[in-house]
Order: sequence, then structure tokens, then C-alpha cells
Amino acid sequence: MPVRAELDTRLRARDLLELRPGDVLSLGHALRHPVEVRVGDVAKFTGRLTRAETHVAVSVEAAVAPPRDPIEDGSAPPAPVPLRVVPPPVEALEGAA
Repeated sequence: MPVRAELDTRLRARDLLELRPGDVLSLGHALRHPVEVRVGDVAKFTGRLTRAETHVAVSVEAAVAPPRDPIEDGSAPPAPVPLRVVPPPVEALEGAA
């Protein structure tokens, strides 16, 4: 299962095309802000950017609470009650005419 930490940043296409080995890319992410670590498509941890030898790494600080299930915790609105419409008997319609 893929594990990833994502940083959201923007870069002009021209700057992207001009990148060369050894260039330093500013990601616009402050070190004091947490990074979300995802396992598959689910957020599992938060952490901080750090270094591990010559690599950028994430130091995991906390587990992310699993998403709430509104049905299990009782916060979901009640399910609508289906209504059944029953037409009146034909005799009732004939007497109204």
C-alpha cells in the first residue's frame, strides 16, 4: 500500500522546465506546520518535516482519528419514512359523483 506525505505548492511551468540537478526547490511549507501522512487514500498520521541523513523525511507525531461514522455515533439525521399512498376504493369514488 502506498504511503505518502503531500505538500501543496505551485510552480510556474517555466520554472519547472528550468530545474536542474542540485537546484533547491522552495515548497512554501513552513517547518512549523504539520504534514499529513496518508496510507492509500486515508489520512493516518500527522508529522513534521525533518532530515534523515541526506533525505527529507517526516517525523510522525500523532495518529489521525478515523473518520466518524454518523450512523454509528447517532449524529446522522433519521432516515425518511417511506409513505405508501393507497387509492380509495372505487365504490367511494362512485358515490362522490
